Amino acid sequence: MIVLEVLRMLPRSVVEDAVRHFPAKALESLTAAQHGPGAAAPDAALLALTLWAATSLPAAAVTLRRRDV
Repeated sequence: MIVLEVLRMLPRSVVEDAVRHFPAKALESLTAAQHGPGAAAPDAALLALTLWAATSLPAAAVTLRRRDV
């Protein structure tokens, strides 16, 4: 809910550039047979997915370690 409010405060061009590198759009760009206008390049999409995984997996491990009794 808070993310939506923050995104509404940002300029539209910034949001459109950022959305291209969210996991769902990056995967779509990576697996597309033909890339449309405004889609991320396959190498940028792969880098984006790698960075999402590199940040979310350690965060999940720390959270699990703290909450696991």
